[in-house]
Amino acid sequence: SILVPILVVCEMKLCEVCYSVVEGKVAPSLNTVRDLTKDQDSACSFCKGLCWYVCSSELGAYLKEEFHGCGFQANACTIAVTLPLSLLIIERLLSVYVKDASETKWVIRKDDLVDGVKQFVRDAISTQISDVVGYAVTQEGPLYASINFSTVTKDDGSDEGDVNLEMLPEMLRTLTTLCPEEFRRRHVRKGRKASAALHNQASIGKALDKLTIEQLKKSFHVPPEPSNEFARVPQLEFKHDSIYIGGRYKKFCRGLSQTPWIIKKERLGDSSVEELLVRDLMDVVGADETKFSSAGREDVDVRMLGSGRPFVVEFINPRNCFNITQDLLLAHEGVVNNSTDKVELHHMQVVARNQVQLLREGAEKKKKTYACPIWTERDLIQVDLDKINAIENLIIQQYTPLRVSHRRTLMCRDRQLYRLHIQKVKPNFFYLQLCSQSGTYIKEFVHGDFGRTTPSMKTLLGCEVDILALDVLDVDLEWPPQITSTTPQSSS
Repeated sequence: SILVPILVVCEMKLCEVCYSVVEGKVAPSLNTVRDLTKDQDSACSFCKGLCWYVCSSELGAYLKEEFHGCGFQANACTIAVTLPLSLLIIERLLSVYVKDASETKWVIRKDDLVDGVKQFVRDAISTQISDVVGYAVTQEGPLYASINFSTVTKDDGSDEGDVNLEMLPEMLRTLTTLCPEEFRRRHVRKGRKASAALHNQASIGKALDKLTIEQLKKSFHVPPEPSNEFARVPQLEFKHDSIYIGGRYKKFCRGLSQTPWIIKKERLGDSSVEELLVRDLMDVVGADETKFSSAGREDVDVRMLGSGRPFVVEFINPRNCFNITQDLLLAHEGVVNNSTDKVELHHMQVVARNQVQLLREGAEKKKKTYACPIWTERDLIQVDLDKINAIENLIIQQYTPLRVSHRRTLMCRDRQLYRLHIQKVKPNFFYLQLCSQSGTYIKEFVHGDFGRTTPSMKTLLGCEVDILALDVLDVDLEWPPQITSTTPQSSS
């Protein structure tokens, strides 16, 4: 609590909320503040009318209009409240006044008054949202509402014009004039994030710490005069938790990349697996963008057969989460599967965020089964076939393949081949099936990659071997999970 002589407090014009915070008492309720300000002046030396305003029916009506008109489907939200930055200056001025006028050692400790008022403002707005808007206010979304009473704009990276002081011209401009070095744009090291604005809690605090009591008294009005200048409509920004939709896909054609294929800003190919699977869902979900992930990825010239490859799509900042039902996803599968012979989609469902992590972890440990027709320089005899078919749990060493060395780290990787099976198709042509550890370069295992993969089919058979085509037959990963509800909810 903050202990300040009552006489000094009474000489300052504080509202009931700020008065309670200064004395270390529990702040009054929203309805109490409304009743107290019906016939009284709501002006305050510290909050400048903000505490009254957040309790007003005017703000309640504004919040209702903004929440219901934001375009996001939700029934619960998390809020973040930003107070006017000049409260930091006012708090310091009140501390100077109390210390001088009380003739005691009682002081307003740094941030006590700001933090107390901020908690009241947050509680009052939470009550407004619950009572008027009809949303529950929780600690974890899914809708996030940023409620900003500050007039300082975010830094756009330009050399000037990044701070708007129209609503707070006097105090911030005065402080900037007194301590300009604290508000200069500083060089930011590569990889580090720049501050959102030149005027922020840290820069204002450093500037105030540099000023003496005499400088503060000379440059500002001590104590600050009461007013209602902060009783104004806040800026609201909304953001929704991502929703994750998972499933499995098959790819029946060669020449189709998993995601849009862009090389040197030029697109290759007319479409991709990702676009065929999810583009029609974008309008339904109303997301800003999507991110496609899967348990590994096949090359553009490789087919994905068998039970398909597990995948998940993150829909970022979705607006229409209530629209995503299991029936809709089943209907979407039918639309995709009937509209193209390139891919097939199944097992679609909304998945929780922790399930996405299980997909990523499982992708590192999974086994994959492949099939490929191969050519050998000499025609193999039964002894050769028996030798290959007897191989189990073979450890191979693979240096980064030449074909991807321009975009992958040069290193040697140990990979395990669990089993192999080869059968003859016709002279010099064979059909090879193999089950391998995730991350094995199958093409390189077949032809050896100029000795960069050892052992390889080339070294095992003692002749040149080449791969003619490649198919993925199975990805040994039980994902997505079994559906337990007919109407999935937004993930959190």
